[in-house]
Amino acid sequence: MEFGKLPVVRRAAGRGRKVLTYWAALAGLLLLAGVPVAILSATAPSTQVEDGGGITELSETVSGSGSAAPIDQAAPSPAGSLNPESSGSPPAPSPGANVAAVRTPSRQAPSNAAPANLDAGFGIQCWPDLDVVPGGSATVECNIPLLNGFTGEIDLSCRVAGMSCSLSPNPVVAVANRSAMTTRLTVTAPESSPVGLVLAAVAATGGETGAAMKTADVRVNVPPPFLVRCESLGASFVKGEEAAMKCWISFHGGFRDDVVLTVLDASGVPVTLDVAKMPAAPNQTRAFNLQIDTGALSAGLHQVKVGVSSNRYLQEAAAVFSVVPTA
Repeated sequence: MEFGKLPVVRRAAGRGRKVLTYWAALAGLLLLAGVPVAILSATAPSTQVEDGGGITELSETVSGSGSAAPIDQAAPSPAGSLNPESSGSPPAPSPGANVAAVRTPSRQAPSNAAPANLDAGFGIQCWPDLDVVPGGSATVECNIPLLNGFTGEIDLSCRVAGMSCSLSPNPVVAVANRSAMTTRLTVTAPESSPVGLVLAAVAATGGETGAAMKTADVRVNVPPPFLVRCESLGASFVKGEEAAMKCWISFHGGFRDDVVLTVLDASGVPVTLDVAKMPAAPNQTRAFNLQIDTGALSAGLHQVKVGVSSNRYLQEAAAVFSVVPTA
């Protein structure tokens, strides 16, 4: 530093010390009066010091301890940049500050649903449910309502797991001035079809672009190819008398196997069957009898369970009767 400029620097430094002494004293008085020191930091003046070839502006801030520190020399945060834009997250609001809410747009998962078929102009409904026995077939009617005066060709298709199906007529041509068209769904079950419930899916396609689709499901029940039942309600026999109870086997169409008749559970009842084996009779009902020796039974209620079986199916029925003592 040149000696010629030394008095200027000293005078500036002297003024700075005087200013600091003034504000420090004022801060002490205000603290005693209960005024926050933070107000002083916002109103502290700046001191210009001539250094070298220019003037440097130092901002003097009064801290709680009465010492001054430049505001632009804050220690860096160990966590990284204090700039909210560089850190990717908004700054935490200070207590009591009026901070505007930041609304984050929600993310929605992409939808996998097919777009709406706005040009369909038709629907399809099939009822009632179907009972299809193994080796047989059944038919149900499907209604195709027409919307907004729709006209044109509608192609039909169907699918049933383990079975075959068809629709007739197919395609259906919708004509003017009609509110609905009809078709018939036929489902055929092979003899090897398992007993149970499956769904038949029916689809109708068409519309202005030919890509519109409407669907309907039909419940298809596959019962056993034969059923067995025995008379029971109110059956009563006098002890010692001959007794016979009648049972029936109802065969459904398409079944061709012979069936075997057995007593599954006699529960101590002396009983015999008048038929041990019976050939299938599609769409017919055949009867057989249970011969019971009531003389060996005590008075009261008794039950006999019989079974009818083929190589793939077994059906059961119970014959319930009572024995009354002799007069």
